[in-house]
Amino acid sequence: MNLGDLWRSTTGITIIVKAIKDGLNFNQARKYVSELATQQSRIRNENAGLFIVGDNISCDILKAAIRSQNLYHLMRVISYENFNQILQLKEGGYLNHKGVVTLMVPLDNIDVGELINVIKAAAAPAKLEKYFAKRK
Repeated sequence: MNLGDLWRSTTGITIIVKAIKDGLNFNQARKYVSELATQQSRIRNENAGLFIVGDNISCDILKAAIRSQNLYHLMRVISYENFNQILQLKEGGYLNHKGVVTLMVPLDNIDVGELINVIKAAAAPAKLEKYFAKRK
């Protein structure tokens, strides 16, 4: 999957992945959200939008822009760090494809980073900590 591309999952869901630079302001975020919503409306099958951003401030600004347009059921925001952790969990066998998709599609207004922390705490925490320590 390349950033800015469509990821067609074997689950039948298409995820539109958009990488966003740091230093985002609210007006820029609203514009990105509107553009993604337009792109999503053009896709006929079930789809979700996923913004990947480098810093937590931009994550929060994008989340606020999504909420302000009542589109939290269509798109999600994830930090680059959390995105990489999801990929590492998949590579390490802790998540399957369906689990990855579940984390990347919008589930109400749940923060992906918080979900990842719950997964890490619940699924063999000592083993996972060793796994992540090796990856650094």
